Amino acid sequence: MEYGVLLFITSALAAGVAGGLLSAWGCHRRVLALEENLKIILVAYDDRLNQLSKIVLRQDKSAAATARWSKKEIDDHTLIKTLTGPLADQGSSAVGHPWDPRTWGKG
Repeated sequence: MEYGVLLFITSALAAGVAGGLLSAWGCHRRVLALEENLKIILVAYDDRLNQLSKIVLRQDKSAAATARWSKKEIDDHTLIKTLTGPLADQGSSAVGHPWDPRTWGKG
């Protein structure tokens, strides 16, 4: 009878220890799975943030280039109007071109 009680106590302790180890291992496995999932999510967020920042930077540079070149384009259109418009010192509405001999020597 004493051996039966000792065997029961030993098996109860062994079952308790095994259950505790399995429970701890299960919790540890879940924590590791959550950490790996979080790593993947954070890397994906970083990649997306880098893509969005590149898009915004490209849009900003494009807007700056448009503003810079639009002034030159306006100046070019003004020059074209000046060169192709009628000359003030001539009474006619003839278009003056740089290759027009009537305008040579008047510039």
